[in-house]
Amino acid sequence: MLVNIGETVDALLLPLLRQEIRGVNAKSIKLNENDLAYNTNFRLILQTRQHNPHYMPELQSYVNLLNFSITPEGLLEQLLKTIVFQERADLEQKRHHTI
Repeated sequence: MLVNIGETVDALLLPLLRQEIRGVNAKSIKLNENDLAYNTNFRLILQTRQHNPHYMPELQSYVNLLNFSITPEGLLEQLLKTIVFQERADLEQKRHHTI
């Protein structure tokens, strides 16, 4: 896990992000002119504290971006949906079918 990254990612990480894995039985990846053993269970998590980061389109095509920020409007909508579902499930189902 890399914490507090900026809007640019070091070129050293690009082979990992692109998953440029070589080999059939013994998998390896080339990082900084070195061949390193690669475990297929490896996961790389990049975390930023920026409110609205803008990443290059090339980077966005290699990774999944998740936004875990909570806005007051989003929280209100979630709470309202939960209350309506508990009190009047038929209305929530109607709303879901109209969307």
